[in-house]
Amino acid sequence: MMDTILYLIFTFTYILLFAIGIFLLRRKTSVPGMILLLVTLGLIIDNAIIASGAFIGEGQPLKSISLIRFWTHALFTPALVLFGWYMANGFGVKWAKSRFSFNFALVLSLVLMMIEIVTETLPLTLTPVNEYGVLRYSSANSSGPPIMVLVLIVYLLAAGFSIWRKTKWPIMLFGVVIMLFGSAVSLPIPSSAAINAFELIFILALWITYRKSLKAAD
Repeated sequence: MMDTILYLIFTFTYILLFAIGIFLLRRKTSVPGMILLLVTLGLIIDNAIIASGAFIGEGQPLKSISLIRFWTHALFTPALVLFGWYMANGFGVKWAKSRFSFNFALVLSLVLMMIEIVTETLPLTLTPVNEYGVLRYSSANSSGPPIMVLVLIVYLLAAGFSIWRKTKWPIMLFGVVIMLFGSAVSLPIPSSAAINAFELIFILALWITYRKSLKAAD
């Protein structure tokens, strides 16, 4: 039951971040802000569906809505490559100043989206998993982090490191490193929510960096 409570906490935290994001976008509309808003929306859906599993129970209704988790992940998450470019460009990183670097980030985002859809989402087979009081439907074919996530992390590491080198602003790099650690290391704790906690820190770091970029642009 504790994990269900944690997923509910994650859900409401993302809702708060989403509300803050809308406030920031109402003050100044921007592409990176909209990207983060979409990714945050996807994480609200993801954590809410996982938290609801214990209440809905195993069966077709939970299985059907669980598909939304995977589609939002495939459609929204790759755009974080483009977000990384916007942050690097906004903080004055040299390699992000060229038109080529923007086109590369845009094409990479679209390619990663297609790879995720073709290799992970379309052939998806869902199977019920019940652990630590949480019932969810997960991919039966999952065997480690997908290509999309690995490439995305590498790109954001490069962007975060470049921003740190240029401005001494470490938050984005810190968030990406935390996410990388959470994905790579299996912690000996009786919970399935650990990776989601690292993910929350990661997204929070991106929002803080985005807010910093708005101040830098003023």
